[in-house]
Amino acid sequence: MSSFTKSAQPPGKIANMCSVRLQGKHKPIYHALSDCGDHVVVMNTRHIAFSGNKWEQKVYSSHSGYPGGFKQVLPEDVLQNLTEQLPQPRAIPRTLREYSQEERDAFPLLWTPALIAHHKQASENGETAEAPRGRPLCDILGLALLWRA
Repeated sequence: MSSFTKSAQPPGKIANMCSVRLQGKHKPIYHALSDCGDHVVVMNTRHIAFSGNKWEQKVYSSHSGYPGGFKQVLPEDVLQNLTEQLPQPRAIPRTLREYSQEERDAFPLLWTPALIAHHKQASENGETAEAPRGRPLCDILGLALLWRA
């Protein structure tokens, strides 16, 4: 994985360097038919530089192929989008160890084996928890195993 911290560089130069890394041309094992490129992360893109009056005069244009799909964007608009903090689509869930024991107990159980239910019932009655006799352990846990006679 390649990462670049680029400041005061024109976007064409950054794109050229990224293109070389994405294709894998910087590696000695490069071959045109092999996929040996890297992932590329470009940081500090808000510090890109244009020469002259390109901030006001340069226009990026694209067309979607549909009628009325022609778009034109100025570099100032692109820079404004780059400097804003992107919102998270949803809250990132915590790992299980970050929850307290009370929060863990509040999680709904998807599957409660019969053995655990038997142990809970025995502990409520003050008895010692032993597996019920006469049934194999796989039946108690709800597992479907093939038994050979």
